Parts: sequence; C-alpha cells; structure tokens
Amino acid sequence: MLSKFIITSPNPRFTKIIKDSSKELSFDSIIIVEAILEDAVDEVMRYVAKYDITAIISRGSTAAMIRERTNIPILYAEASSYDILLAIIEAMSISKEVAYVNYTNNIEDNSLSDILNLLNIKVKLFYFSTKADLEKAIHQAYIEGFKVIVSGSRNAEEFARSIGLSAVTINTSENTMRELIKHAETIQYIQKIDYFEKNRIKSVLNIISDGILYLDYQNIVTLINKSCLDLLKIDDEKKIIGKSILEFISNYEFEDIISGKNINTEKAITILDQNVVIKNAPVFEEENYIGTVINIKKSSEITKLDREIRMKATPKNAKADATFYNLENTTCSSSMIELIKRAKLYAKTNNTIMITGESGTGKEMLAQSIHNASSRHNEPFFAINCASIPENLLQSELFGYEEGAFTGAKQGGKPGYFELAHNGTLFLDELGLLPLNVQTQLLRVLQERQVLRIGGNKFIPINIRIVAATNTDLFTAVLEGKFRQDLYYRINVLNLSVPPLRERKNDIPLLLNHYLSLYSSQYNKNIKYCSNDLLDLLKNYDWPGNIRELMNYTIRMVIQTEDEEINSNDLRSCGIKLINDANKNNYKENQVTNSNVITLNPDSLKDMEYQIINWFMNYHNGSKMKVCQELGISRTTLWKKLKA
Repeated sequence: MLSKFIITSPNPRFTKIIKDSSKELSFDSIIIVEAILEDAVDEVMRYVAKYDITAIISRGSTAAMIRERTNIPILYAEASSYDILLAIIEAMSISKEVAYVNYTNNIEDNSLSDILNLLNIKVKLFYFSTKADLEKAIHQAYIEGFKVIVSGSRNAEEFARSIGLSAVTINTSENTMRELIKHAETIQYIQKIDYFEKNRIKSVLNIISDGILYLDYQNIVTLINKSCLDLLKIDDEKKIIGKSILEFISNYEFEDIISGKNINTEKAITILDQNVVIKNAPVFEEENYIGTVINIKKSSEITKLDREIRMKATPKNAKADATFYNLENTTCSSSMIELIKRAKLYAKTNNTIMITGESGTGKEMLAQSIHNASSRHNEPFFAINCASIPENLLQSELFGYEEGAFTGAKQGGKPGYFELAHNGTLFLDELGLLPLNVQTQLLRVLQERQVLRIGGNKFIPINIRIVAATNTDLFTAVLEGKFRQDLYYRINVLNLSVPPLRERKNDIPLLLNHYLSLYSSQYNKNIKYCSNDLLDLLKNYDWPGNIRELMNYTIRMVIQTEDEEINSNDLRSCGIKLINDANKNNYKENQVTNSNVITLNPDSLKDMEYQIINWFMNYHNGSKMKVCQELGISRTTLWKKLKA
C-alpha cells in the first residue's frame, strides 16, 4: 500500500517550510496544494478520488471546509501565538494600528492578549469564512483607515496590496510543521498496520464460501468478503464500502433481521432472486450496540454441504453392485424376463416398492438393480435385515440417536440408516418381522419424510426411496394384527414377486456358469466346464434354499475341485446328496455321516469358508501344508482365513 498525505499551503513561504521539513524527515509521499478555501478544497478532493490519502494537513477555514467533504483525518497546522506576535510586531514597523484578518479568534489566546496589552499594541480583529468574506474584511479595514493587515493567507496579502494596503503574512514555524509531519508519519504507520490487519482478516473471510459483511450501527457496510460481493453481483468493494446495505438489498425480512439486537438463529429469505439463509450476530461495546455481523449462505450450498457431511458419515460399502444386466445374463425364464421389464419401469419412479419371494431368490439383487437404474444411482444404497438386528438396537440403528440419549451412546450421537441413505435407497429386508412399535415410527417417517433421532428434539428432513422385501404374506399378518394396516398400504405401492428357482429350472445352467466363473476367479481355480450329469442332478432338485443354496454348493465344489470340469462326483465328494420326495413335492439335503464328509451349518459365506478350512485342518491333523495343497491356496491365504 503506497499512501500519500496532502498539505494545503496558503502561500509560497509556507510551501517552502513544508518542503524543507519533509526533506529533513525523508518524507516523500506528500502532495502540496498551494491554495486556500474553496480552491484548495476542490483540488484536495480531486487527489482524494485519485490516491489513497492517509491524512490531510491544513489550517483555518480551509481545514474546516475540507472536514465537511471527507472523513480522512485532518491535522491542523495552526500558527502559534508566537508566530502571530512576530507578524504583528513586523506590521507595527509600518503602522501603529494593525488589522488582524483571520478565520478565527486566535488573538484572544490569553497569553497573546497579555503580551499585546503589555506592549501597548492595538490590534483590531476582522473575521472571514469564505473567499468573498476575506475580501470584504480587508476592504472594511481599508475603510476604517488601517494601513497594514496581518493574515495567514496569500490571497489576503494580494488583495490588500491591490487596494493600497501593506500586508504581513503569518507563517507556521518549521518546528510546528516538523511536528505535524511526524504526527502524519505516525498516522501512516498506524494505518499501515490497520491495512495489513484488515487484509489478513479479508484473506480469511475470502476463503469462506458464505457471504460475510459487517455493518456499523447505522447499517453502513465497513467490511465485506468476496462471496458476499458475488452474491450481491458487485464487482468492486469500493462500490459498497461506506454505503448503507439497504441501497443494495431491498427486502423487508432482511431489514427486520439487521434491525434486531438479538442473535438470529438462521432465517430463510430471498435476496436478488436467490434463496439464502441469513444469520446475524450483533456486536456490543460494553452495553452499546455498535454494529452487526451478517452471514449469508446460499440454500444450494447448504444442500451441497449437507450431502458432503452425510457422505462422509456413510460407510464405504453403502453401495449397490448388482444391475439388471447381471440379472438378464442369468435368466431365460419368461417370468423373470417379465419381472425385470416391470422392475425397470418402477426404477424410473420414486415410489416405494414391495418385493415378495421366498428366501434366497435374489430379492436384494433386484433391489440393487432398481437402485442402479434409478436417478439415485450415485447416492448411497443401504440394505437392512430387519430380523438380524436385536429389537432393542433396531430403533437406534434405523433412526439414529443424540449424544447422551442412553447409556453407551456415542459422543456426538450417531445418524441412523434413514439419515445415511439420504437421497439414496434404503432396502428393508424381512419387513414382516419388524416390531409393531418400530412399524409406527417407520410409518411416520414415510408420511413426513423426516426423522427424529432418539433423544433428539429436531426433525431431520430426508429424501429416500424405500424398497421393502418379505418372504411372508403381509396381508395375513395384517389380519392377525402382526403388521399395521396403514403401513401395509403405505408400503404396498408397486409390487414385484420373484419366482423361486424350482419354477425357473431352465436358468440353472446360466446361474451355475455365472457362479463358477465368479468363484473360480475368487479362489484362483481354472474351472471352465460343468458336466451334463451334474446339470441333470441340479435340474431335478427342487431347491428349497433357491439361488442362495445353489451359490453355497458351487462354492464347495469350486474349493475342492482341481480339474477344469466339475461333475456329479464333485458334488458327492462335498458330502451333498440331493433327494426329492415326489409325493410331497419338497426337498431335503442328506449329509453322509462318515469322517470324509463335511457337515456345514453356515450363517454366511465367510462362516462357510471357515468351517470348510477347519474341517480340512482336523482331517489332516493340523498340517497346513496338506490343507494348502488340497485347497489350492497359499499359506498366507490360509493364515488370513483362519485369523478372520
């Protein structure tokens, strides 16, 4: 920042004093205006408009006039009583009667009056405030018979001589001028510090995406950041600094906010056709109101920030992998093709979808495919099994809780799945097993589209799509009083029914090939084919566990098979014997009980892996090398599987 000072000079001699004083102080940023009164004011204001003026040194009526035109600090370069006395004594060498022409009554300073009385010097005072007044005052002195005038103005001296009067000029001493310039340097130093301090504050404010401005007690803008300038569509802060904010924002709600002396907790209004949220914080000095800080946030920014916060709180596995492409590649069944066609239509809507079907038919894969085909595909997908979460935890998992809501509640609270799935899809599996009290809360969330955390008092808006699934008859549950009727009709908007595998046995070869490829890659095997005798066995089985059961059998065969082809012997070597009871049209899986057969009761694929590996460890008496050879895995992989 290169700031300058303006010094007004009433005469050439004063100008010389200024130059000599400033040279001595190495002060090289001075602008000298050699003029008085209106002429000086006009020239000063031209420099003010052009440069960064730190202070103005002036005197008399000229200083008073400048004060009316600007708030820039003014230092008064008034002549001392000693300077006036010297000028009067010099004038007395011309005439014993002296006319003192000045803008103010300096001569009535007590010490100067005493000296004049002591020396028996007679001085008459003539005052002026404008250039016209100055000439009138001198002319009056001439009429009254004075031969000489004393004044501090070159204009006074020139006019007096033009009408035949002598004139002596009062000059400010060099000492006084040096002190003034030193004072000006101090002002410059302070303002420089203030400038850099404000720049630091502005640098901080300018990285804030919110609009920030500070208004004084008269609503005058004294500080504004770039975001606020952009919001108000102003390209230069000079156009608004020092002006009333109401010149730029005409909104009665905004006026009401800034006129309040209490902290405003946030209010949504419209400014310049933009939806914003405004918050103000009044500033007090002791008990006096001195201004207010205004925070303006665009509604779109709040939405974006809300999304980012929710995404950070969202687990990385909150996504859907399956697509309609996966489903279409594993079916040739007309019922499945028709189901996929309808599901694609439903995916384009935001309506709630109810998926029915037996356990293991792929209801979650269908839900994932719907999500990935919807406009929400870039948002979270959460799958919740309503039967797998203990009832005492279910509410907090679904709806979240606030800090201190119950013993063991996390610091800061925790968002529930409804919050985490905001803008995305929430898949509620086994909905029929949802407790009645939770059903009531779910109904309210679906109706109001907002969540109240446990222990909270603030409703959180959500935008989610619900896909529910059940393997039971919900309507029967309604009749039995186990499921709320109003929730049933709220959920049962769009319906999809997934057929069991026994009704689409022609899909078994496609499904088997798909899972063989998937698990062969996963377990580093090279299985490429499936024998016809194995396919015949699989097609003749009724599949009580549906596709999930087929997946489990495929994993077992892949893990134990070293050849490129799997056949019925591989199925039997896994201890699997498929039996159908034609009379009852059901199925069962018999497990051979000798020591060469694995008996499995897995809760998950991971659990199944562990049970298989543990069986082989027992079979080979703990020999990791033999287990690795038989399973075709490395010792590192075996160690990780046993540790998991």
